[in-house]
Amino acid sequence: MSQEDKIRFRCPQCNKAISVDAQHAGKRGKCPGCAAPVHVPAREPEPAPGQPHDEILYHMEQHYGTVQELALQEIVPALGVTIHVIPASRNRNHVTLFTAGLSDRPMKVPPGEEEYQYAELLMHLPADWPMNARPVAGSNDFWPFDWLRRIAAYPHLNETWLGGPHAIIATDDPPQPLAPNTKLSCLMLFREPDERGKVQLRDGRSLVLYLVAPLYTEERDLELQAGMAELLQRLDRHGIASIVDVNRANVATAASAAWTVGQRVLAQWSPEEYYYPGVIRAIQGGKHLVAFDDGDQALVTAKQIASLEIKVGSRVFGRWKGAPAYFPGKVTRQNGEKIYIQYDDGDQEWTTVSMVRVKR
Repeated sequence: MSQEDKIRFRCPQCNKAISVDAQHAGKRGKCPGCAAPVHVPAREPEPAPGQPHDEILYHMEQHYGTVQELALQEIVPALGVTIHVIPASRNRNHVTLFTAGLSDRPMKVPPGEEEYQYAELLMHLPADWPMNARPVAGSNDFWPFDWLRRIAAYPHLNETWLGGPHAIIATDDPPQPLAPNTKLSCLMLFREPDERGKVQLRDGRSLVLYLVAPLYTEERDLELQAGMAELLQRLDRHGIASIVDVNRANVATAASAAWTVGQRVLAQWSPEEYYYPGVIRAIQGGKHLVAFDDGDQALVTAKQIASLEIKVGSRVFGRWKGAPAYFPGKVTRQNGEKIYIQYDDGDQEWTTVSMVRVKR
């Protein structure tokens, strides 16, 4: 059966995308995701030519989730650009904002870059991000709406374009924090991959979708010095998700520098608050496989890793005589990974880094 003989809709309970044969129109069934009762709607025609905003909404429904019925606000009235919202749901742990209208007119692109003439923007926010109809300027939750508005207006008001597959925008010179509760100060535009990142309009035009994600100033500087590929690799190695996290790690600073396979580190054994010595055995998709000195292994994120810096003066918890129990103390002497611990109860011993854990 062809794609045209399918009806696509979403579960009203969990937002799972469902595709069924057109012969089931009007029937009832169960959602394959959450088993909630669902009603298969009658086939709805795709947006007609000449209704590009509806076509954009249709694309977002197919690839991201159910679009909220009413737009949040008209962000650039003179240009007809509007923000729309895809709310969080049971199977979707984030809110998506996206624009419709930036692509109403072409941007002024360099020769050979015609595929970037038309574009729209999207941003993923945590599920609990306040969705006020009129966000208050200067508040912690205002900047996503403000910067979608600014970015959407910029190319048309300045007769330019947003760039190729990647671009970085600074809030000021020098960059200033996006909000009082974060040090993030720049915004990266990243073309969404595969079929999600391209909307084919029925009037013959195609437009690209840019994911907008915040960066730290140091990450912007890293891109200027080492290139976009290096920045993207570090973001991936640290497991930085596309959902905004105003307190995420800064992948360009020394404290969160990229870890490497074979490196000795301290890693958190979740759900404990303690960090234990081990070796990174593999890195994949932002996760690090750590082989702990006691024989256990775990997949951890970059946020759960710290440098193996146990030295004279460090507070540690040591296994007295190698027994299972840990006791608090301080390192008073050191010879490589051999350390001398003065325990708080008066005992003392030579032991090794493998026999301690650290609270951070």
